[in-house]
Amino acid sequence: MNKLMWILERFSEDIINNWRGITVYVAMVIIILVLGKVLKFYGLLVFYLPAIIIFVGFYGIYKWYDVDYKIQQKQIINKLKGDK
Repeated sequence: MNKLMWILERFSEDIINNWRGITVYVAMVIIILVLGKVLKFYGLLVFYLPAIIIFVGFYGIYKWYDVDYKIQQKQIINKLKGDK
């Protein structure tokens, strides 16, 4: 197997395994674009940057604690199983 085929195989596996995460990121991009269009339509484009900063901030905080929660749950499960 050459390098290009290996890269394509890994890329397709990652897309298949992480389709939910990819869908979330695509949805976020669409939401940001639609928010910009709506604010432009109503003449409130001046609020676009603060709205995006707040949206990205809340999403970042959520993802940070989501990852922390998953790590904590995995540690609890491993402790109950007796793994170190």
